[in-house]
Amino acid sequence: MRWLGVVLVAAGAGWMPARAQQPPMPNDTGAAFLSRVRVATDRYRDRQRAILDGYRPIGGDFPGMGEHWLQIGILFSGRFTIEEPPILEYAIIDGRPTLVGVAYALPLLAGEQAPPFPGVQAWHEHTATVEEETDLLSQVMMPHAPMPAPRLAMLHVWAWLPNPAGVFSADNWALPFVRAGLVAPANDPGAVAGRVVSLVSGGDAFYASVFESLSGATRADSIAIASAVGAARVAAQAWIAARGPHAASSEDLDRLRAIWSDMWLALDSTLTSATRERLSSIRGR
Repeated sequence: MRWLGVVLVAAGAGWMPARAQQPPMPNDTGAAFLSRVRVATDRYRDRQRAILDGYRPIGGDFPGMGEHWLQIGILFSGRFTIEEPPILEYAIIDGRPTLVGVAYALPLLAGEQAPPFPGVQAWHEHTATVEEETDLLSQVMMPHAPMPAPRLAMLHVWAWLPNPAGVFSADNWALPFVRAGLVAPANDPGAVAGRVVSLVSGGDAFYASVFESLSGATRADSIAIASAVGAARVAAQAWIAARGPHAASSEDLDRLRAIWSDMWLALDSTLTSATRERLSSIRGR
């Protein structure tokens, strides 16, 4: 989502209101916060309502988040109210757009902090684009803390799709399972298992693009990446076909992780040494 770069530039230029200019913020935490989010966004379960209210898609479809729909007027207003999330998160489930969560985004100037609710650890801060920081095997996100530079503080709220990792976690790795028509894991399956399942719902193109972008792949490398990711997708499809209505066991999740490892072994054996070196920082993630 390249809009983040615009926001950071705006904040650095002093275009963003300072926190002191914002209205008093409520002291909601946990369940009370989640309840207010659900009441405020229930109407947006119909995506047409969101479109009428000015939300527009921005960026891609992230395997552990879905699509981000931004209301730029709310973002640039500098306000933070529970009832007006600047970002809605949708995913295609059972062939239709489904609201899975929301996100709050606050441009912060140097030295400013995100609000202390619904919990200090719930917020994270970005200093690059979300494409560079979310999932992408790199997670260059920082906890809520004052910093000497403009950045964007974000709070994810999984109000409409349970997240076994926690309602305020950035990524929801149950989402790929639900998209694939599987029973959502009761416990967090972890990023690796989630990534493998996501290969059957667009994650294959997403990760192939990530690998090519991060490595500066040659044409031969691009072919090797497409082949390795494609083979992993086929293995994921076979894994899903064998599940039926049953929830994944720990052994099942281990098999998913093995598929991801096998994909990297294939990449290691076919990529040029320079490309392997550029991907080495994410090799074990």
